[in-house]
Amino acid sequence: RALIKEIKTLEDKDSNFRAVVFTQYKNTHALVVETIKKFLYIPGVYQITGATSATARDFAIRVFQGPKLFPAVMVITLRAGSVGMTLTAASDLFLMEPSIDPAAEEQAIGRIHRIGQESSTVRIPKFLSASPSIESNLPDLHEAMREGRIQFEGGNVVPAEGVRILTRGLLP
Repeated sequence: RALIKEIKTLEDKDSNFRAVVFTQYKNTHALVVETIKKFLYIPGVYQITGATSATARDFAIRVFQGPKLFPAVMVITLRAGSVGMTLTAASDLFLMEPSIDPAAEEQAIGRIHRIGQESSTVRIPKFLSASPSIESNLPDLHEAMREGRIQFEGGNVVPAEGVRILTRGLLP
């Protein structure tokens, strides 16, 4: 609901807007594409996942980056699209959920917030669960990582202090 509301607001401001939606999960990706197509009239809804062929990926990017003759939304899974593409036609990037790895989010943001950006402002809303959850605690973990208080062990194992942050408010 929040994403649909955000996209409607964009469309009210600019009938030929461009936005990018990143998600980590295939099921969320499919749900976002289906929901946009069902509740909004947006002729350009493009999608990239790990299963997207190179030809389809290149076509979607080329049309998305091309002349702004209609509104368009690019929905991408984080792994498939956080590197190797330029999406500077977009002024808004939506992160459907936080990643456990803040570097993955930074890579995604780097797809639109880079040299060649067409908009003077770039908005990057991140959707979080309102109730206490591991997901809602991820921003605190990211902060601890940026401050150097926590480092992943072996590159991808969350240390004990990180687990305490992620489960804060969840365990008795």
